[in-house]
Amino acid sequence: LELVTTEALYTFAGGELANDPPPPFQAAFLWRDRLILVDTDVQGDVWVSKEKTVGNGFAFSGTLAFNVAAAGRIRCGSAVDFNSAALFSDAGIWIISGAGPDSASGAGQYSPVRLPGRIGCINAHSVVSTPAGVVFEASDGSGIWMLTRNLVVIYLGAGVENYKDRKIAGATFDPATQQVRLVLESA
Repeated sequence: LELVTTEALYTFAGGELANDPPPPFQAAFLWRDRLILVDTDVQGDVWVSKEKTVGNGFAFSGTLAFNVAAAGRIRCGSAVDFNSAALFSDAGIWIISGAGPDSASGAGQYSPVRLPGRIGCINAHSVVSTPAGVVFEASDGSGIWMLTRNLVVIYLGAGVENYKDRKIAGATFDPATQQVRLVLESA
């Protein structure tokens, strides 16, 4: 019997993390060619997809997920700009930045940083990204706020104070008029 040595047909060196099914989630947003899943079945968990590649759908690995335990439940999020994304809980805002983890080893994981203050958001339907920052409804009922691209939280709701007791059912940004349009649930 003669054994012939041949070249390996496959290898795991330099490969990619395995694909895992993501958990159930209530909100998601796109940022830096990734899909970010929040408000999962595990309090504080945030699932980050691998970077999207042409011809493939979003893929997830449990290795890329992280937990923001101090936040409680992360309810929603949004891209602030190319460099930063916001994660909202009822009691605050956490920022993630940078390229994020690579798909081969998970190295370079995000490290959320909490912004000062107690303004948060639990209504994913109220969150909308604009060229100036992210507009959202505050979880404490204090109205409409914006997280600017400079990561400063400012109050915007003075013109709509009479409506702040009504829940926002949807929000969109109109680039032609540079306005945020809010849809309110009926009284």
